[in-house]
Amino acid sequence: MELVAVPQTNTGEFRYNDTRCDPVGRIFTSSVSKNYTESFFDPNSMTGKFYMIEPNGEVIVLVDKLVQYNTIFLDNANNNLYAVDTYNKKLLRFDYSLEKGAFGVPETVIEFEDMPDGVSVDVEDNIYVCHWSEKRHITVWNLKDYQFVRSIPFPLKNICCGGFGGDDMRDFYVGTSEFWLPKGDSDFSSGAGGIFRSRLEIPGKPENFYKINK
Repeated sequence: MELVAVPQTNTGEFRYNDTRCDPVGRIFTSSVSKNYTESFFDPNSMTGKFYMIEPNGEVIVLVDKLVQYNTIFLDNANNNLYAVDTYNKKLLRFDYSLEKGAFGVPETVIEFEDMPDGVSVDVEDNIYVCHWSEKRHITVWNLKDYQFVRSIPFPLKNICCGGFGGDDMRDFYVGTSEFWLPKGDSDFSSGAGGIFRSRLEIPGKPENFYKINK
């Protein structure tokens, strides 16, 4: 193990949240207050940051103040970078190029009714948005026009994130959580906290990995 970068000094107040790499090998990650789920949490002062870490270890702050970002991902053409603003129930788009990475001020392209968490992308630029919601569903949207495509019913409320796998990349794995469920909730007997698998008609694509560039 070799230390590459320290985007945020460890004061014990924050943790890193979802993280992803682009095709060049950059790391995109964000921090969130450890008090985020506490009753005394203040969204105006207990803010995290959104970082881009170059392969050489250079750290660039893309957003200086945020409450909670979740999944970070690119479209298939690598023209736009997206981040899920879970606290404000939005999908944000950043200008992006392989040469520069992400830059500029993000714009809101989708506003969700239910709290969004993890997102996965298929090869046709459909995104599968997992929701923490009583509606028990994963919503599908298209990045070409940001329009709603369909809703996929799910047996649980606390849906975390999906991911594509399998030899043909059509296996869709979905992680769930027991967090916030009251004692005796029916979701416990339905597999809350477990991983589910389904088959999708449209395949996903493999993930990118960090690349060291000294």
